[in-house]
Amino acid sequence: MAFLSDIAVLNFRLFLVQSVCFKQFELTKVYKVLNGIIEFLWKYIAGPIIADAQNAETAVWNGITANTGYNLVNTVSWGIIAVGVILLLRKQFEERDIKLNTSTAINSIPFIVLGGILRFLEDTAIMPFILRPLFITPVIYLLIAAVFIVSLFYASRKASILDCSRDELFRNIGYVILSPFLALTAYIVFLRADLVLMMLPVILAVAFTGLYYLATRSTDYSNKEYLLVVFSQLFGGAVSMISLSFGYTQKQLLTQAFTSFFGQPGVMILKASIAGLAVYMMESDMEENQIKSIALIVLYSIGLATGLRVLLRLGMGI
Repeated sequence: MAFLSDIAVLNFRLFLVQSVCFKQFELTKVYKVLNGIIEFLWKYIAGPIIADAQNAETAVWNGITANTGYNLVNTVSWGIIAVGVILLLRKQFEERDIKLNTSTAINSIPFIVLGGILRFLEDTAIMPFILRPLFITPVIYLLIAAVFIVSLFYASRKASILDCSRDELFRNIGYVILSPFLALTAYIVFLRADLVLMMLPVILAVAFTGLYYLATRSTDYSNKEYLLVVFSQLFGGAVSMISLSFGYTQKQLLTQAFTSFFGQPGVMILKASIAGLAVYMMESDMEENQIKSIALIVLYSIGLATGLRVLLRLGMGI
């Protein structure tokens, strides 16, 4: 009996050892999987943001090198997040009975300009490094979207009390938030920037927008919200095209494809195509004001905010 008892104890100990080894094996597998996911996220999503915040081409963590700029993974990931945010906002607006219209989109310009200016101030390294990743594209879009939403909700609740329209109050809130950052940027730019160079893309954008207006002035395609779409896209394209002559590079995959095929004018071709297609779709197919207004805000943002940031960098030579 004692012998059988010893065997039972031995078997139980072997069972415990095997269980522990199996658990350690499983934990090792889980650790490897989690580590692989973290390294993947660093290389393709977080790393490019940190590299951009450091004004470097690459950033290294745990032996993994991440390149600044956009890649297929972060382009798709941020695109999915953007669509999710837009759908969530649409639902929140409907639940709170907040109606968007073209006036709301146009009055969002101060917030869009704020995004471009904050992005430029990050480029100047005036901010502490710990804050700089918050102002890197596309994280900055999420930050500005949060400010935008809070301001719009506040304006919707307080407009009647203050005896003004919601969009008027919303615009004025934007100006108040924008003012100190605009003043700081103006101080920096007027001290050092090449103002003549900065005027060139503005003149190009105005000239081409004027041609668009002359071609469409007898139609609804010349409405002011569409003119602003065309100007914002052509402004962003003109700034990017000129910046290429000064050694700047394009980080967006689609822009890279167009410039590699058409050369520097490829940026303008792409932006003009986006503007034309967007205006046509909004006028022909978009009957719901909520979706149309959100589309206008997105188009203004990718044109004006990005273009303003690049223009300021170009003028400052950074």
